[in-house]
Amino acid sequence: MFQNFLEKIRNDNERRKKRLLIALTGVVMLIIIASWMYYMNSFVLNAPGEETTSEIRTDFWAGFKTGFGVTLRNIKSKIENITSETLLKIPNFGKENKITIENK
Repeated sequence: MFQNFLEKIRNDNERRKKRLLIALTGVVMLIIIASWMYYMNSFVLNAPGEETTSEIRTDFWAGFKTGFGVTLRNIKSKIENITSETLLKIPNFGKENKITIENK
């Protein structure tokens, strides 16, 4: 059954293959994120012997938000550094060009 499915995919056109790839990638990403969130809520936030409180959940999301913000700022600074380094390699970038017209 599975081999027939794979054979059908192999014989399909490229457009359908790309759609299937995107759909399956999305499904797998959702499964991984859901599994990660279940793990965080079950094992990391609820240490043995501790009660589950809304404070713990709030702290997790606050930490997640802070970490996400730091990550975005780091990515932004790296992109700015790469951009500025690339622009500095361009000869005469940022310098004023002067045109002189002489009449003889």
